[in-house]
Amino acid sequence: MQLAILTRNARLYTTKRLVQAIRSRGHDAQLINPFRVTLFTHPWQVRQGRRVLAIPKGGVIRLGSQGVWPTLALARHLQAMGTHWLNELGAMDVARDKWHTLQRLTQAGIPVPPTFTNVAASMSGWLRQSPEWVIKSTTGLQGTGVMLAPSYASAIGVADALRGMRVDSIVQPYYTESKGQDIRCLVIDGQVVASMIRTQLGGDFRSNVHQGGVAQPVIPTPLECEMAIESARAIDLMVAGVDIIRTHSGPMVLEVNASPGLEGIESVHTPLLAELMIDSLLRRLS
Repeated sequence: MQLAILTRNARLYTTKRLVQAIRSRGHDAQLINPFRVTLFTHPWQVRQGRRVLAIPKGGVIRLGSQGVWPTLALARHLQAMGTHWLNELGAMDVARDKWHTLQRLTQAGIPVPPTFTNVAASMSGWLRQSPEWVIKSTTGLQGTGVMLAPSYASAIGVADALRGMRVDSIVQPYYTESKGQDIRCLVIDGQVVASMIRTQLGGDFRSNVHQGGVAQPVIPTPLECEMAIESARAIDLMVAGVDIIRTHSGPMVLEVNASPGLEGIESVHTPLLAELMIDSLLRRLS
């Protein structure tokens, strides 16, 4: 069986591991770069140069901080031709929008930081309720588009600048008690299969491994495991990286990632997580 990985970079750790996992299960791995193919509707096909690509039975979509539209356009095209994805496209569309994700989580009763969007002058009183704020682009990934505003004035300034650039953003209080740490839980098919705690050692408040964060093993509490599982379910994701912070008010879900990387978490956990992801895909195809 031919299984595809949609990715811009075949050299990334997660891509390599997924290729290994596909081959270890006796299937062919097909790497497709969304920027190197052309989509046709007459006839309906995908071409790389003059070669018409074979249609994979299933696959994994890898979304980075750039190239989201071409990747999803290709994924929709292949889905219309019969390809089944590890995570459904509708769920990935929700997860890539932080505001939509938080709406879903809040509706499901999952604790999240108090958040608002569409910052305006009328919100100035609300902004004075916390000494520090985190302002995020609604579509940033791997820690990109996330800024710390250490004062009321800077929060207003950053929010105004983003609005002027027509960048959609959300605003959340910064919890100093988290000490620049968060817990990443990897959820596959309704179970937490691995977890790590990420700590930023370089003075940056973002703990993402892509931003220099250091990963260490951690055993999440039963409540944190439940929150991670319910978060993936609220977004309808079969595979999800759920980020949780520990605050004085209890654990809260920061984000839900539909395309979680494996390098950090496999470095502190079993190096078989890619295989678990492919096994999940194969169950969907059986």
